[in-house]
Amino acid sequence: MDETLLGWIFLIGVMIWRMLLRCHCSQRLLHMCGPVAWMFQWYYLTFAFLVLLLVRTFYDIVKYDYIGFHFLSDASWPSWAAQLQRQLTGITPQNSDSKDKIYNQIEKICDAKSLSDDACDALRKELRIPPWLHKFSLVAPVCGLLGFAILSMRLGYFVKKNADVKLKVKQGEQAFPDDDEGHEVQVATDGMPWKLADRMDWVVIILGTPLIFIVMSMRSLIRIWTVMTGTAFRGDRSWEEMSRLEIATYQMDLELAVGFQFYACLMFGLLCTSFLQHSRMVSIRDTQYSAKRYMRIVAYTAVQGVYAFVFIGVLRTIFDIAVTYISEMPKYHEQAQIIQDKVLGKVATIFSFVTLLCMLNMFLISRVPDIARGLNGANPKFTSVRLLLLIAQIQPTVLQAITVGSPLYKNVSENVAKFHLEDMFQKWTFTEKQALLAHAAALNVECLVVACLTWLLWRPDDKRDKELMKDLAAEDKVAQAREIEDAYQLLLDA
Repeated sequence: MDETLLGWIFLIGVMIWRMLLRCHCSQRLLHMCGPVAWMFQWYYLTFAFLVLLLVRTFYDIVKYDYIGFHFLSDASWPSWAAQLQRQLTGITPQNSDSKDKIYNQIEKICDAKSLSDDACDALRKELRIPPWLHKFSLVAPVCGLLGFAILSMRLGYFVKKNADVKLKVKQGEQAFPDDDEGHEVQVATDGMPWKLADRMDWVVIILGTPLIFIVMSMRSLIRIWTVMTGTAFRGDRSWEEMSRLEIATYQMDLELAVGFQFYACLMFGLLCTSFLQHSRMVSIRDTQYSAKRYMRIVAYTAVQGVYAFVFIGVLRTIFDIAVTYISEMPKYHEQAQIIQDKVLGKVATIFSFVTLLCMLNMFLISRVPDIARGLNGANPKFTSVRLLLLIAQIQPTVLQAITVGSPLYKNVSENVAKFHLEDMFQKWTFTEKQALLAHAAALNVECLVVACLTWLLWRPDDKRDKELMKDLAAEDKVAQAREIEDAYQLLLDA
């Protein structure tokens, strides 16, 4: 739990640091550091932290799960695994070695609990990893590592583009061609290349969300592997307490990623609001102040579905963390389990519906001409964002429906029985721990898909980048100046 707590502290700290750096005086102070100013920007600090955590996590997976436990194999070694172990360590693995490790570890748990042979067999069945899930979970970290690298390169492009544009403006060059009306594009002219423009800042946060999911789902994968191989048991504490602690940490790791996703959705709302507030499709025959006030109301109203999702999601995250924290205490474990079964199960189903409404709002708002033209095809570009949103919020509920013993499983199995599909349904059911393993492994693979989509859909595009680099405050001043000029011309004509 200490690592997860550190992650939450760092995440909140970065959010606060980002808010402070939005102030020009703070950025001026940072840019006085010269060539190292970029090292203190919020995006670099976040990336450095995630890279360190990813390297540490992947190292642990290779050392303990790939090599130490021979790819978690409880049977004879496949030839490819033996060859890889031989290349990495120079040691030829014995076929029975990994079987002894996992078998003996679970045997220790059975002895400590004084379980009968039947009860011990039941425990082994509960902790058993099906062959397909075993292979899938072993491949997942490699997919996550690849997805992290692909997405990092694309985000690096946006940071470099932001710096290049600002340096051009600082040197007196024109960064982009004039707009359709022949006016010069008002890009950020603050002379601070490492300070992201507002819209660019929001896009980096939105598209960077999978990086946190990759790292935290990989951390969660270690937690659930520790339980399913029995290595969570140390002897000084009971198996139930240790497995409960590992699963609680697993849930807290994923809650950290989900919590950041709500923050990214808030940034999506602000990005859409920005385009709507500076709409070119609406012409208002009134003062600049009245026009801005009108468009502000319209803009925030249009994205209410996203903002409502963020608000409800934050409340749910706080509630989930509180229940998870209470469940670690043996004194309140039963009460926490009752809350989790009776309340969180129903809340998850309701929240799935809210998620679908949010996705619908995101889909419709992306079709608004101001946003669609500004991002040069907004709807396809945010496909990966909506996909990850759907996966993170809906996938756990789907897995609960096929997890034996869950409240949702009982309802689904009763409906399946009406169509006489029990045999087929039983082939695709999980134990509770198998479902947790499937979710963590799937997130790594799914984030690779999201990263590839982001790479393809957010390729370099001057038309889009021009809109992202606009100086919104300067644009408002120019519009106000034009309004005064037009009014003065009318007065002269009169």
